Amino acid sequence: MIPLGKGCHSLGSGESGGAPALLDKWGRARPAEHAGPGRGAATRAGGFPVGHASAQMAWRGLRSRPTWRILVYSNEDPPGTRGLVFVDGVDGAIVAQHVEDNPEDWSSDS
Repeated sequence: MIPLGKGCHSLGSGESGGAPALLDKWGRARPAEHAGPGRGAATRAGGFPVGHASAQMAWRGLRSRPTWRILVYSNEDPPGTRGLVFVDGVDGAIVAQHVEDNPEDWSSDS
C-alpha cells in the first residue's frame, strides 16, 4: 500500500479500505438465497405460468455485477411459450427479457 494521507491508501483490499473495497460495497449475490426470487421475477416478466426453467449465474459490467440468466418454458405439455429473462443478482430487478412462441418440435415422432 502507498499512504496518501490520513486513512487513505492508493491500493487496498478486502475490508481494509481502498478502491477495491469501495467498489465492492453493494454486496455479493448468494445463489441459494437469490435463485428463488430470480425465478419469481422471471415468471412475472414472462407473463405466463412457468413450468421447466434453467438458471445460470453470470456477471455483467465493469464491476462484474452478478446476473441470473433464466430460460423458462410455459407449464403446458409440450410448452407453447419460452422466454429468456436476465435478473439482477443483487436487487432482483429485471435487466432484460425476451418471450416468444416455442419453435422447438417436442413431438416423439422425430
